[in-house]
Amino acid sequence: MLFIACSSEHETKTAPTDIIDSNEIQTKFLFREALKDLDIKIKNFKNEKKLELSNDLIIGQDNNGFVFKEENIKELISLQTKRVGLLTGYDIVISEFDLLKANDNDGYPMLIVKGYCNQSKEVLSVGLDLLKLEKGYSYRVEDPISSVVCAGCRRGCNPKRDISGDGYCTECKISNSNCTKTETL
Repeated sequence: MLFIACSSEHETKTAPTDIIDSNEIQTKFLFREALKDLDIKIKNFKNEKKLELSNDLIIGQDNNGFVFKEENIKELISLQTKRVGLLTGYDIVISEFDLLKANDNDGYPMLIVKGYCNQSKEVLSVGLDLLKLEKGYSYRVEDPISSVVCAGCRRGCNPKRDISGDGYCTECKISNSNCTKTETL
């Protein structure tokens, strides 16, 4: 892809106060295109595997850590996580999945997806809302609270919920580190 900025020799040389950052525009465009491509990939995957996420579809169980019911479900949740990442400005590379039980999170079970941003290599944690069912956990698709993305710190900075269901990130355990939270509905 080629971007060309043109100017005329007759234009004034002073910079306008509302400068448009071409890198920001290009990044937003690329993320929007990546999101479109990912949505198509998710749709094709669901059709091919005859798999649809619903509040009653068990995706996994707690067995001394989170264990996915099937590899296809794990792949679909990975695609959904990448979608959440793109919506919040991160192209996440997933490294692991952890379960945050409801009793450790003010009544809200979450699947914590850890990884890093493909572009910046910044550490990321994404909290996806789950429903606790009798036989395991389901990915919350109806009336979701939100997904919480925490970025910027490799120790601490983990997604959680408070008693009212508001998402937050735990503090960094490394001095001079920043933790930023982004939340999607």
